[in-house]
Amino acid sequence: MPTSEDLLDVCRTVLDAKERGLKRIVVNGVLFDDLKWDSTQGGRCQENARKVYEAATGEPMPGKACCAYRTNLNLYALHKAGNARGVVEVVPNVEAGGKPEQAMPGDYLYFRGRPRCSRCGVGVGHVGIWLGNGRMFQHTSRGHLAITDAGPTWSQRRRFCGAYRLLPLAEAAEPEPAPAAEEAVGRKWNIEIVPDATDIIAKGRGTTWTDHVTRTGIPADTPGLIACSLPRALCPATEESPFKNVPDFTVVRIYYPKTGKLTYAPIIDEGPSWQAQAGTGMPGNAMIDLTPPAWEALGGTPNVNDELVIRILRDSAAMGKAMVK
Repeated sequence: MPTSEDLLDVCRTVLDAKERGLKRIVVNGVLFDDLKWDSTQGGRCQENARKVYEAATGEPMPGKACCAYRTNLNLYALHKAGNARGVVEVVPNVEAGGKPEQAMPGDYLYFRGRPRCSRCGVGVGHVGIWLGNGRMFQHTSRGHLAITDAGPTWSQRRRFCGAYRLLPLAEAAEPEPAPAAEEAVGRKWNIEIVPDATDIIAKGRGTTWTDHVTRTGIPADTPGLIACSLPRALCPATEESPFKNVPDFTVVRIYYPKTGKLTYAPIIDEGPSWQAQAGTGMPGNAMIDLTPPAWEALGGTPNVNDELVIRILRDSAAMGKAMVK
């Protein structure tokens, strides 16, 4: 059964061919044709990641592979569904204090970021296979290096999201026992959904965030920017969120009962994660992240989390894009 060690074997074979001066090599029927410096090539990290998977497993990686973000979704889908050839394990991500160095050699690493993918419109990020000792097997557009074993850049480290590990079925960890009833309740998102015929209305706690790199490429720390981030079950950190399939830039009407004020903010990022506690000491309590100007527009006290009521406006993404341009 294929494992992360099989991925490593493919990476080593390709890098060895590069050291011997070859421009291309076929590994288990998969062509790696970009070993040398090439000024005509841009970053093809997602294609490189897919080739390594297919050379190691002998089967195609499921799902689209137009960008690193889609590759991340493909690996996460394998984790959720299992795989006839192996089981993909999610390694603790950046919200849980993860760093690239905590990955094991052979792990897929995913980094969020921009620019946006021309096909799916999200911040494409970067993906590669960790080799250990600060090195990563990747295809990079930096200087058109094609395939390289360079380490992640400082910018990439800031945007590290997590890792995936391929395990054989025989060695896959046994499922953990079902949690006690009170623990299961504690792992649910503490967000109250209010029935409505058209839009999504919800009550929960609001927090603030100022990430420079966001899923849509709009920096959340832009001065004066009124925008928000909503967990939409698009990554492991926001799994089981009640706000599924809400598009980027959708406008959210936010009402703060304490001040009686409201504002309208487009969604520019994914989060807060389930680990975000919103000042309560318990995970699952953060419903929405606001930029500081959005919180100020509501009359909120800086750095104080509080209860909000939101209405997610259906079919409003076009209006939301115009609000942040």
